[in-house]
Amino acid sequence: MMLDADGFMDPERSLMHYSESWATVHYLCQSDGGKKLLVRYYDDLRAGKTQAQAFEDNLAKSVDKLEVDVKEYVRKLAPPK
Repeated sequence: MMLDADGFMDPERSLMHYSESWATVHYLCQSDGGKKLLVRYYDDLRAGKTQAQAFEDNLAKSVDKLEVDVKEYVRKLAPPK
């Protein structure tokens, strides 16, 4: 979750990084817990914390659970009709 641009765009992994990142953003924007994490993260950025500090304070502690939650969320998604 903390890749720089070069790491994210690694030609051998960029498609997976792109897919995983959008799945995570979709989950965070649609779930109550995710929305709270995002709000706290962005509040910290607005307060002057660095991205690394905001990540550590809000997401790092729950990254393992977040991964499980995102995978479960994606498995339950239905294709658009």
